[in-house]
Amino acid sequence: LHRGEMDLAVTYGPAIDLHVSAQSIGYEDIAVVGPPGSGLAARKRVDLDWLLKQKLIVPSKAHGLRTLLEKSVARRKATLKALIEVDSYRAQISLMEEGLGYTLLPASAIRAELAAKRLEMAVLFNPTIARELILATPAASAPSIATTAVSTAIMSEIEQLSEGGRWNIKMSR
Repeated sequence: LHRGEMDLAVTYGPAIDLHVSAQSIGYEDIAVVGPPGSGLAARKRVDLDWLLKQKLIVPSKAHGLRTLLEKSVARRKATLKALIEVDSYRAQISLMEEGLGYTLLPASAIRAELAAKRLEMAVLFNPTIARELILATPAASAPSIATTAVSTAIMSEIEQLSEGGRWNIKMSR
């Protein structure tokens, strides 16, 4: 977007950090994810204090999800101890499937793994952590008619997924 190589992106915010024209799509809760047999599915909910006692597989400090986690941890005046840092969702999932630890991901990122019982998930509470999903366009120019049409189609599809229960996102509109 900044280099003018694309006209539109669906990305994670917060929008104010990106220096683009941004429309908030909504917020997606982040869940605690662990290996099969971890007991997360039976627990259904875990709090941050419990999570901080586990072996954690987290993204690097430059990653937005890590920033959200670090802010929540700092509010508790606690310390995040990462066992492994890896930015790729696929790599995080593989490490969890091997039983090496727990991570935080949106449920939408692991739908297939949950259905196949290759991973378990529990809701994070006290506090909850949510990530903003945004539709971004270059700040330097107004969107074209085509970009506006594609944006409208994307928003319509996300709304349908949300309303149909296939994507648990709290829509901004």
